[in-house]
Amino acid sequence: MRICEAKSGWLNDPEQLLIDFCSRGLLMLCYSENGMNNEVTSIALTTYKCVRKSFQYKSVYPDFCYFTGLYNYYREAYPERHPVYKAIAVLFPRGDKVKGLTDLRYAAENSIVLTAEAYSMLSWIYIYSEALKYSKDISDKYPANLLFRGEYIKNLLLIKNYDEAVKIISQSENVEHEYFQAQLALFKGFVQEMKYLNYGRAGKYYEEGINTMKRYGMRGKDFADFGQEGLKRIKRASASL
Repeated sequence: MRICEAKSGWLNDPEQLLIDFCSRGLLMLCYSENGMNNEVTSIALTTYKCVRKSFQYKSVYPDFCYFTGLYNYYREAYPERHPVYKAIAVLFPRGDKVKGLTDLRYAAENSIVLTAEAYSMLSWIYIYSEALKYSKDISDKYPANLLFRGEYIKNLLLIKNYDEAVKIISQSENVEHEYFQAQLALFKGFVQEMKYLNYGRAGKYYEEGINTMKRYGMRGKDFADFGQEGLKRIKRASASL
């Protein structure tokens, strides 16, 4: 950000703007995942000038549709899910979730730099069968990317395609990556619970995944919560037997 913004006229240079905007997005994600709400607010307020420019460039440079899509969608969706940000959201013009998704799809299919990010975001936003299309596309395009592979497995489980999920899990057993292996443990727990009704084995997998994810703080919280919900279901199911 400092390098890009040190040059005069950087907002009118699409390449510098793209680099600066990506840097700002990653910085906001870092702040958000670590509960640094004041820092999120501060950088969001100064980033809106980049958003305005993106709308001017998107018809010529498809990568900017990623940013216009994110703005349109999350300007409405984020305050709905996180009411604490409603006071900040009113400082910005209204968005449009439908237009946002349209821009993200266009970015996924036409971007030069942000194809993977657009596919990943679409997979994150959509659920069930709609998400599966995007998560499969991006996982096939980048087979070594464990984030995309994990998202694909998760979406397979959501539509109860356990056989295909187990196949990919089995192919991934030897991957040396602690966070990813913790995801696999939680996924295996889900399969044991939902497909085989093997609550004892499912509980062990859930505990394994939860204990590892706790070491990752906010980054692992959603997956740890996923495992905790599984343990609650197992407890209720076991009590009814």
